[in-house]
Parts: sequence; C-alpha cells; structure tokens
Amino acid sequence: MSKKELLNEIKQVSDSFLDDMLALLKTKITKERLDMLLSITNPS
Repeated sequence: MSKKELLNEIKQVSDSFLDDMLALLKTKITKERLDMLLSITNPS
C-alpha cells in the first residue's frame, strides 16, 4: 500500500468518524429539545 493510499484510507475513516460524531450530537441535541418541549407542554 502506497503512502497516498494509506492517507486516503485514514481520511475516509476520519471523515466517517466525524460524520458519526455529528450525527450523535444532532441526536443528542434533538433529544434535549424534545425533552424541553415536553416539559413546557406537559409540566409535571
């Protein structure tokens, strides 16, 4: 495997890792928003 191929592999892995992290953050934020909305519309 050439150095260029190796760098491409690393880039693909880090790109998908970043995508996963972003998706997780979005999900977490969305869940917090939902919880907030629920507590506003349905105060316990």
